[in-house]
Amino acid sequence: NILEETFRRVFDLCEACVRENPTEENALVDFEGNPMKAHDFYNRVKDLEALQKSVEAASNQNNWRIPASFKSTNWEGWTPKDDSMLMLGVYKYGIGNWNRFREDEDLGLKDKLAASPNEESNKPKSVHLIRRVETLLKLLRTAEMMAKSKSVQKKISFPSARNAEAAKSAEAAKKASSSSSSSSSSSSSAVPTMSSSKKTSRSKSGNGETVETDVAEDPFGKKRCIEHLRPVSSSLKELKRLPSLSISDSERLKRTKEALLTIGKLCDQLQDEHTTKPKDRSHFERNLWRVVAKSTSQKGDMLLDLYKKLSKKVDPAASSSSSSSSTSTSSTTTATP
Repeated sequence: NILEETFRRVFDLCEACVRENPTEENALVDFEGNPMKAHDFYNRVKDLEALQKSVEAASNQNNWRIPASFKSTNWEGWTPKDDSMLMLGVYKYGIGNWNRFREDEDLGLKDKLAASPNEESNKPKSVHLIRRVETLLKLLRTAEMMAKSKSVQKKISFPSARNAEAAKSAEAAKKASSSSSSSSSSSSSAVPTMSSSKKTSRSKSGNGETVETDVAEDPFGKKRCIEHLRPVSSSLKELKRLPSLSISDSERLKRTKEALLTIGKLCDQLQDEHTTKPKDRSHFERNLWRVVAKSTSQKGDMLLDLYKKLSKKVDPAASSSSSSSSTSTSSTTTATP
């Protein structure tokens, strides 16, 4: 029909422009006297195609869930399931038909979306929903791209119940150990690691006394991690912009792997240089990857697992050697009086 034919003509025009100008994100095309941004139109179509493919692969569309980990919002009563239902609404009705979203009982969003732009509540309004949809569309497209590589397909799914339980246990152990961290630091060895150094960030209190900041209290905290990751800031920026670039999926996957390997190697080096205790190393590693995750829509644990798998594939011998070295270091630390 006329609508489909018009769409195909516009898409072909934008696709040709994107291929000729892959890095010019503001490149314009003219369709019958109407200028439009080629990259924006092309990317939106590809994003919606990824959504369509994912939803239609489900045996029951009402049970479909976004096949990737993502950051939550602080909207009133909003859950990860609501994000999936929001995207299912986009699949059914398109972006912006929020009233139809609210009326669809299968979506269950009637009481979750603001009824009007003037409603005083923490429920999402049109502007918030559009931003959320755009973020989730990019996430879905990235997930589809990564799923094409069998070696990373499982790393974009939700964690299993077993892994979730293990994560909870690890968090509980971390809280239990934090109460004894201050007393153990005073009796630590003289090895010149970050945990025993006296490098602190200081400020003056009201009576003129010097007060140490959180950097001194937690030498492996996020503030330290941000400082240490500055050498790979270009790779962090690369991870952030890759989902929106108009490049082939194979090129996007290649550059994602390269960025993760660059970042991961620095993280490994930092842990080797500044930690001797397995507990400190694990804590430092977790915070480093949480900082890395801020450049993406993924979670730090997922990125860490993905990096470990990639590094083993690139250099299995080095991975095995690193594991042996870690075990040896642990044994040496335990034997030190």
